[in-house]
Amino acid sequence: MLPSFSSSRLAAVAALVLSVAACSRAPQPALAPTATVATAATPAAPAPVAAATPSADDAALAEGRRWTTAFYDGQTEPMWDRCSDDLRKVLGSKEKLDAFRASVLGQLGAESKVLDERIERRGVDSVYVRTAQFDRGPGPVRVAFQFDAEHRIVLFLIRPA
Repeated sequence: MLPSFSSSRLAAVAALVLSVAACSRAPQPALAPTATVATAATPAAPAPVAAATPSADDAALAEGRRWTTAFYDGQTEPMWDRCSDDLRKVLGSKEKLDAFRASVLGQLGAESKVLDERIERRGVDSVYVRTAQFDRGPGPVRVAFQFDAEHRIVLFLIRPA
């Protein structure tokens, strides 16, 4: 565990975010990042994908990058607007989200290097997971956003990797 993340506020927010995400959804097995979720409209064999059509994972990756950058840059109003009602209850208010941002960036500094990015599937939800190094961070940090089928943010998490 990293000493800079020992504040009770950071731990409480992370725990509450995880609790709400777990309680607000029926348990669903995590699928491998490259897994395809079959539906009645999906043929048994994968259909060829046109080169110009981004995959669902590519779209989720772009969405995760967008909201990570928005958080870092202080553009929390559109982020707050995109949060699910359950996540808003956990976060409390946009002002508390802003205070959380100030606390995290105050402790860690700016992101200096992305170590890993991936998309995980949880049922119909996409989970963007980014592991990064920060200027003042003593070790890698994980940033995660979970998006539902309507592209709402249903989980937001920053914690030691």
